[in-house]
Amino acid sequence: MGRAVADMGTGVVEQAALATLLATRGLDRHLRRMRRHYAARLAALLAALAREMPAGTTWTEPTSGNVVWLTLPAGVDPERLQQAARERGVAYSRGEAFYFDDRGGENLALSFTSLDAAAIAEGVAQLAAAIREVTVERGRGHGGHRVRVRPKGRAPARRPAGRSVDAAG
Repeated sequence: MGRAVADMGTGVVEQAALATLLATRGLDRHLRRMRRHYAARLAALLAALAREMPAGTTWTEPTSGNVVWLTLPAGVDPERLQQAARERGVAYSRGEAFYFDDRGGENLALSFTSLDAAAIAEGVAQLAAAIREVTVERGRGHGGHRVRVRPKGRAPARRPAGRSVDAAG
């Protein structure tokens, strides 16, 4: 009786549409198209991070999911960063929301599914500028980049598996 009380079941039109989608293999085509779509947005985000992030910033290269986990460089005040990012029109989820204790303050969850490549590039550039603005340790410029595997235990608990990338200076 629980579902009947909540919503009286799925409508006939929705059931018919889903049945047609399944019978015509339309769902398979849609999933292939969406996977390509989101893969392109993920690639745009990873490229922008590699191009823009200051030294000491690390991030994941996820193998699944719709979030890239970014770890802030030493010396960044998460409160000041959130304000500076908001002033630049950048929103993200703070890492603390994914923990039940006091961890995660140095982590940001960056979602890429709802933005096109140009918006992703602009958002990452603005986030990188905000990070530079609030970094306590000045002089940590925008050096070269190298790839490394993140040591176990450093990433948020809900982060999907994947490689970690480090903007090294």
